[in-house]
Amino acid sequence: MKKALKISLDIALIVLLICLMPYLHIGERAHEWLGALFVILVWVHVKLNWAAFQAGFRRFWSSPLRLLNCLITSLASLAFLALLISGPFISKYVFVFLPISGGAALARSIHLLAAYWAFIFFSLHLGLFLERAFGLTKYAASSPRASKTLFIIALMATNL
Repeated sequence: MKKALKISLDIALIVLLICLMPYLHIGERAHEWLGALFVILVWVHVKLNWAAFQAGFRRFWSSPLRLLNCLITSLASLAFLALLISGPFISKYVFVFLPISGGAALARSIHLLAAYWAFIFFSLHLGLFLERAFGLTKYAASSPRASKTLFIIALMATNL
C-alpha cells in the first residue's frame, strides 16, 4: 500500500513539474495553484521517504553513487527552498493573505533562477531512482518464473 502511494505520488510530482514549466501557456493563476499543490506533494514525498533520506545521509560516503545521490538531493532541496521562499513574494492569487510587501523584483529573479536549477536537479534525482527501478525490473525479468510481459518491460527499460 505504501509502495503504491509512493509510486503514485512520484508520478503526480513528475506530471506537476511538467505542467508548471510552460508558465506562459497555463497562466499565472494556474501556475500559482499548481505550484502550491507541488509544495504540498513534495512535503508528503519527504515525509514518506524520511527514513530513506536519513539512511542516505548517514551512509552517503559508502559508495560514489550514494555520495552523488546525497549531493543531488541536497542541491534539489536548496533549489526547492529558494522556490518556496521566493514564491509568496511574487504571488498575486494564492498567498495574497500574507502581509508581504516589496522585494518582488528580486524574488522574481531568484524564483526564475531557482526554477531552472530545480528542474535540473529534480531530473537528476529522478534519473538516479529510475536507474534503480530499471535495475530491479531487469533483475525480476531474469528470474525463471518471470512473465513474458515483465521480460519485455525489462528489455525496453534497459534499451532506453
